[in-house]
Amino acid sequence: MDLRDTNSENNLCVPIKLFTYASIGRPVIYSALYAIETAYPQEKFITNKRADDILGMVEKLSFYFENKEELEIDCEAAIKFSRQHQWETIKDDFIRFVTHK
Repeated sequence: MDLRDTNSENNLCVPIKLFTYASIGRPVIYSALYAIETAYPQEKFITNKRADDILGMVEKLSFYFENKEELEIDCEAAIKFSRQHQWETIKDDFIRFVTHK
């Protein structure tokens, strides 16, 4: 879990930690940040919750505890996501974005 305040700065940035967590093959419960919700709405391994939604977080953790096969599916999805976002995969797009070419 990585819960942070949803403020104007955090809300518009996809946290680097999201990629770190995915690279170790773990589903995440993340703050309900606009940037995550709009950039990766289809990613099932990411659960967005408000920082004060304790019941929602407990329910998600309980779901994984009671449904180990779903946990494994989401772990695999996290690994797939991290492979799609490795530097060698995104390098050319990133350089084009930075240099406007």
